[in-house]
Amino acid sequence: MLHIFSTQKGRLIKQTSLRDLALGNGLIWIDAVSPTDEEREAIATLFKIGLELAEDDADIETSARIFLDRSDYLNVRADFLVEIAGRITTEPVRFVIAEQFLFSIHEEDLPIIRLMRMRSKADRRSWTSALQIVTELFALDVEQSADVLEDVYQSLKLINDRVLAEKKGSNEEAEEYIQLIAKEEEINGTVRRNLMDTRLVLSYLFREQQLPKELVAQVKIIQRDIESLDGHTSFIFDKINFLMDAVMGFINIKQNKIIKIFSVASVAMLPPTLIASIYGMNFEYMPELAQKWGYPFSLALMATSVLIPFYYFKRKGWMK
Repeated sequence: MLHIFSTQKGRLIKQTSLRDLALGNGLIWIDAVSPTDEEREAIATLFKIGLELAEDDADIETSARIFLDRSDYLNVRADFLVEIAGRITTEPVRFVIAEQFLFSIHEEDLPIIRLMRMRSKADRRSWTSALQIVTELFALDVEQSADVLEDVYQSLKLINDRVLAEKKGSNEEAEEYIQLIAKEEEINGTVRRNLMDTRLVLSYLFREQQLPKELVAQVKIIQRDIESLDGHTSFIFDKINFLMDAVMGFINIKQNKIIKIFSVASVAMLPPTLIASIYGMNFEYMPELAQKWGYPFSLALMATSVLIPFYYFKRKGWMK
């Protein structure tokens, strides 16, 4: 699907059909969401631009993400946050800036770009350039990153309360905590990588493009926001490491308690084992063996030898 926008008196106006492309009257932005073959051919015929995403999506170097094509059009490949099937991830978007026209190509209808299209109806700002639209999209992406990080922090706060309050929980609960913490760590890492990608693109635009004064101020604000959020991701990573260490610590404490119980029981059972071993010897002259009270005496002696160590351990607090 193609979303076509032109400018009239500085305002973004959405057009309705492909034939408006040929007019070129005030055309400023074409947003291609999973375009069909017919739409790709129309764009290629009118503007000599192919609507394909770059194949090297995993590359992070500047040359793979920002470059000039054969027509000297600026190509920018950037990532934007999106939630798919309950999972926070990034979706690649390709921007092609041809003079004052902007082409954006992506397979998923991203909430940020959809919000930008919806806001255009009521936005009273004057839209005069493709770079202005691109900068605004990155500003919205940084805002969404901040919202996601806030959600991650709140989730970690809940996990923190549960871990500290239920430190005597079962192994199944500890496993659940680890899975929850790992999930938030993945989200935090995704946001941090997305912020790094946004910083890379904005730095290039600020350094290589002759931005208007108002865009220079906006880019600087976005960069300061990125620096702040980057520090927040580091704080969240520290929080994640603390919670992971706390969960593992509680698991170790619980295991140590179990080992301590077995150790105490083993030590307490040594004296009766020794007594039973002595009276199990096959010597002919053992006085207690010939007495009627010999058997109950040995049982009482073994029971006493068990109770005395347990009493001693309890007085020392080793049974807690």
